[in-house]
Amino acid sequence: MNRRLFLLSASAAAAPAPRRPNILLILPDQLRACALGVMGDPNVQSPNIDRLASQGILMRNTIANTPVCCPARANILTGLYAHRNGMVANDLRLRESQPTLSSTLRNAGYRNGFVGKWHLDGGPRMPGFVPPGPRRHGFESWAANECSHAHFNTQYFRDSPEPLPVKGFEADGWTDLAVEFLRSHSGDHRPFFLTVQMGPPHDPYKAPPEYSRLYDPATLELRPNFKPGGATPENIAEYYAMISAVDAQVGRLIGELDALGYGQDTIVLFTSDHGDMLGSQGARLKRKPWEESIHVPGIVRFPRSIKPASVSDALFSHVDFAPTLLGLCGVPVPASMQGSNLTTALTTGAPGPSEAYLQIFGPYRGDGVEAGWRGLRSHRYTYARYEDEPWLLYDNLNDPFQQENLAGDEKLVAQMDQRLASWMRRTGDSWLNNWSEPVEDNSRLYRDRAYYSVDEYLRAQGQDSVSRMIDLSDPTARGDRQAVIFYATGGLPSHAFVSLEREDSRGFRTRVEAYGFYPHPDVSTARAATRAVRGVILDDLLATHALPRAVDRLVVYVTPALYQTVEHVIERWKCDGSYHLLDKDCVTFAGEVARTLGLRTPPRTLRNSRPAAYMRDLIALN
Repeated sequence: MNRRLFLLSASAAAAPAPRRPNILLILPDQLRACALGVMGDPNVQSPNIDRLASQGILMRNTIANTPVCCPARANILTGLYAHRNGMVANDLRLRESQPTLSSTLRNAGYRNGFVGKWHLDGGPRMPGFVPPGPRRHGFESWAANECSHAHFNTQYFRDSPEPLPVKGFEADGWTDLAVEFLRSHSGDHRPFFLTVQMGPPHDPYKAPPEYSRLYDPATLELRPNFKPGGATPENIAEYYAMISAVDAQVGRLIGELDALGYGQDTIVLFTSDHGDMLGSQGARLKRKPWEESIHVPGIVRFPRSIKPASVSDALFSHVDFAPTLLGLCGVPVPASMQGSNLTTALTTGAPGPSEAYLQIFGPYRGDGVEAGWRGLRSHRYTYARYEDEPWLLYDNLNDPFQQENLAGDEKLVAQMDQRLASWMRRTGDSWLNNWSEPVEDNSRLYRDRAYYSVDEYLRAQGQDSVSRMIDLSDPTARGDRQAVIFYATGGLPSHAFVSLEREDSRGFRTRVEAYGFYPHPDVSTARAATRAVRGVILDDLLATHALPRAVDRLVVYVTPALYQTVEHVIERWKCDGSYHLLDKDCVTFAGEVARTLGLRTPPRTLRNSRPAAYMRDLIALN
């Protein structure tokens, strides 16, 4: 090699990698896609949002997989469906150990900022302080509250529990704080991830007067599927006014971003957590499979890679957001994420997924939702069913306002059921993840403290289950505590679980390993069943405290030496990293672990010969 080629080669090898792009995620609450000018609404004035779409790509089929606040936000942040991230109801707490978009970006060197409504911490919504640490999931800059819909009188927190007022209409105040973050970043060489999550246009429907004057309820063009009862024209006029108020702040944010020189290197994603029925189908609010509830805005601007004025019909759902943003940034996507990386769909027009999977897990009388349901939204069809019967089926191409329910078409329903069952298998979902108590009504779930699961809440209310604790650890020891946990389940045939976990001084648990038994009469070895259930039950549900119908649990805190002894016992029972245990051997194994801990074990009888029954006896005996 001559000297010139050598120098060129050395120079290329030493060249720094391109700087990763910034991310600005703008998420107003309860904004349905059909209420934007760029999506064809004849009433609304949304010039800044429409302009943003002209500068990037309009994803016309952006879908909320679980169309209600907390589950939707958890889906966006984790790239997981709600049954996998644990957020199956509103006002649960997202577990601290859950990998997220923000924690992944932080680990990749990003400066993360959160402004606005958090709504992932559970417990009482007000005053709304979330302390620095794991419960912020990788956000270091913080100007937020848990949840408040007092749009003209809200507050926020930084790193101490003293509330700070948000001046005026909250969309304006949150934008002030976001602009402050952008301006403060000028001396920081890291890329940033900033998300601004505004409360409006969530009800109560009231906008600043200068925007309310833009809309006359008497002259609004209502959707053809509007029926009296779910909302009034006055509600809809104020909803539009709130959108226009949000639109003005979107203009401020994008203008500031560009003025500071960040525009070319920043991915801007504008979306929402769910929509609002506003009287369509005679319904109100969200949690429904209709378009007004599940269909949300999807606009992405990234001048470096996305052509302006692009339009895509690809199905782009909430679980796809995290892997797609990571893909656009060149950051490896965690293997745990279930969503698709749609980078090529955004940048080249390649086709995306053909369907989006929909989930609601329980009733909410305040929304008029009777029970949990599952569904699909494809380019042509929207289908939803309860566990025991079909509910809704629409041909969206021929019936865009969903006025003719085809759920009586048995042949078409059978086809949709087959596809829905495939989605449930692939994602690891089950009807057993549903709950039937109206725990979300009347603030029951978040009135006193935070819960990680509906089951945990029901246990705390003395319903459904028994939870016992034995402490064999050294009370003077510092650092993490170690636990062996026995589970018996009531919703799956003959399941029992033993789990090894560590709990730190703040009460945060990390699952180290879990062992499950599945001695179903049709399955001769647990290894065969493990192929079907391991990725769901063992790797996720134990970690989220969300075992399906977990009726009994025994937590035994142990010394490190005893913990290690139990590990050795478990290792002796492992075969090729899995299990070849018949029904009686599962009971024998659980008994050996219990005796190693010095626990009392029940006598073996015909009644408790199956693992779940044996576990329940063991737990009751101790």
